[in-house]
Amino acid sequence: MNVEPIKNDKKMKKVLIFILATILMLQMTACSIMQSKQLEGTWETTVPYYDNENDISGDFVYRFTFKRDNTSGGKMELVFSGEISVIKFAAKIKGDWDVSSGTLNMHLDYNSVQAEQNIFASDFDLEGMLRSEIYELNGGGANIIELNDRVLKLQNGESSMTFNRIYEISTEQAYTGDKYEQLWIEASERALTYDDISDFSKQDRRILRNYFYARLNVKFKSQDLQEFFSQYSWYKPVYNDASLVEIALTDIQKQNIRFLKENE
Repeated sequence: MNVEPIKNDKKMKKVLIFILATILMLQMTACSIMQSKQLEGTWETTVPYYDNENDISGDFVYRFTFKRDNTSGGKMELVFSGEISVIKFAAKIKGDWDVSSGTLNMHLDYNSVQAEQNIFASDFDLEGMLRSEIYELNGGGANIIELNDRVLKLQNGESSMTFNRIYEISTEQAYTGDKYEQLWIEASERALTYDDISDFSKQDRRILRNYFYARLNVKFKSQDLQEFFSQYSWYKPVYNDASLVEIALTDIQKQNIRFLKENE
């Protein structure tokens, strides 16, 4: 089957406009009742996309991580990924955030943009476009209409987005999920040691290693892994190629994946 390269394709432009509109909606958030400590952590949501004109659909996964290094704010990171028809990509953007006078200000650093793609468009500069658009349009607004330990809901006009907290930066509030989830939370913050996995069987360690990829909606070739992760409501398998979401893994997560592989 021959696949025609996408060059300045209207589909790709529409997809990128949708992505950027969603990102920019979150750049400045009114939050008069929120303290920076409440926001600290990692939040994730899946946003569906449908283009009636071209009859294409898919999902985007957005993940925001806020880390405090002072009383009012600190560093942040946005990772998003998606698959629309033959278009597959993942991108990471860093920035700063702070809470001032009841407002959460977020500023994305366009120089920090990293992206991986598989869109049959070798000449399409996804990183360049994202940098350019963020530089030109950094700004926007959305109101927080719900915020608690597990849920963050934002609204901008008639549009709203609901994020779920996927792990805590602070250890003051421990999530009591299954053993894989609990250790994955810790493995997203610090380097694992052999003591952490001493009670894990070889299969347990294999599952934990692949838990990182399951969280990024990778489809597994191994039937046992696919069946295992299908039990989780958050698992929405999208990517056949794990390399497309490698960029969404943090350095400490990559280190722990290597550690688990060496000790399976």
